[in-house]
Amino acid sequence: MARAAPSDSPARHADARRAFIVVGLLALVVRALVVGLHLDDLAWGADGIGLGAELGSIAHNIVEGRGFSSPFGPGSEPTAWIAPAVPWLWALFFQVFGAFTQASLIAVLSFQVLSGALACAVLAHIARRLIERIPGAPAHSSALCAGVLIFWPESLEQITKSLWYFPLQELVLAWMFLEGLRWLDQPVPRHAFRLSFTAGMLALVHPGGLPFFGVLLLIPLLKRETRIAVPVAAGGLCLLIMLPWMLRNLTVMHAWIPVRSNFGVELLQGNGPRAALIQQRDSQHPAVDPVERERYLRLGEIEYMRLAQEEALACIRADLGRFALLSADRVQLYWLGDVLERWPWTPRPPWWENGFSAIFMRSLRIACMWAPALLLLWALISGAWRAVPSAGPLLALIVLLPLPYYFTHVQMAYSYAIRPYVILLVLLALIASAARRRGRPPQATLATP
Repeated sequence: MARAAPSDSPARHADARRAFIVVGLLALVVRALVVGLHLDDLAWGADGIGLGAELGSIAHNIVEGRGFSSPFGPGSEPTAWIAPAVPWLWALFFQVFGAFTQASLIAVLSFQVLSGALACAVLAHIARRLIERIPGAPAHSSALCAGVLIFWPESLEQITKSLWYFPLQELVLAWMFLEGLRWLDQPVPRHAFRLSFTAGMLALVHPGGLPFFGVLLLIPLLKRETRIAVPVAAGGLCLLIMLPWMLRNLTVMHAWIPVRSNFGVELLQGNGPRAALIQQRDSQHPAVDPVERERYLRLGEIEYMRLAQEEALACIRADLGRFALLSADRVQLYWLGDVLERWPWTPRPPWWENGFSAIFMRSLRIACMWAPALLLLWALISGAWRAVPSAGPLLALIVLLPLPYYFTHVQMAYSYAIRPYVILLVLLALIASAARRRGRPPQATLATP
């Protein structure tokens, strides 16, 4: 039998809608203020923004009439380096406001602010939904979770420090997780198709969440709560949403590429002769290495990726112990960051030798990585996670989403997408622990003469 969903009374729905709007508006205001405070320092080409890297290059080529092409500058060679949704959105902004103008930068930043605020509202709604299933949860637990999500320093900083697909990925992933909870509560076709629709949308932003989508589809089937036809049809809908992009790749690139083509070079960057665990100026990657870029342009994307993957696999097979150590180091970097700055972008003094402001900001970033990771470790070791409603899906996402980075290479920003779910799991474990303590009868004391 499916689990009972929380009460669906009109009053509960009204409260949930009101909370969603309040959290969304507050998150929007806070993020807009952050952008406003930094706006004078933000410009295309500035440190940390550049020209939008591969996203900016592809979007510019689209606007210039060269199609979805050339992730490393002007060109008309078709590419599937990046999933299509965000480059096309940027191209729309460039078309309306001009390529790499201050107006288009404000448009991109505004979109990131809106996406981040909506993601925050959806995540807070998920927290509220799960807290309702914790008997005796302390009052205002939902408000606590919403406050942490709204004001989490890392999520505020990344809006202005990284123009990339992260905010939209966070929004669509949260939406898919919410639809997944509804599907697990009531495994009926309506919820399966809503889940698959969000999964298809997510694939066009970033395909990293698709394995988790597969797990969500299979859980009710393994529990015999639904017929096999339902998840099969839902998976088909997801593929149907992805189909135009796959057919485009087959037509113009003459290769079967479900979403992205760049796995081979990412595997080589992290495991090849130079083995950069975090991308540096001398990494073996076309984005930073002129020799690799010339090779990429000469061979074409498909052949370049094939040879890069072969070279990477040859390095891995030649020394499996090295690959294991590199992967273990990547796990540590993904969860705890490069605290000792072993992989700086350029040679520079370590962060602890800088001024107070720089030390404070770096310490805050480190705390934003270490605190959730250590509290997650506590929840797993102590067994506190077992009292968390829907702990299984949360843990499945936490396990599956980072996996590709453990074997390719890591950037500190890659863990942004998983952090809200670690925070949710930890907060819910703390709330459930507090609820158990409150519900525990007081111990009898011995009377003294």
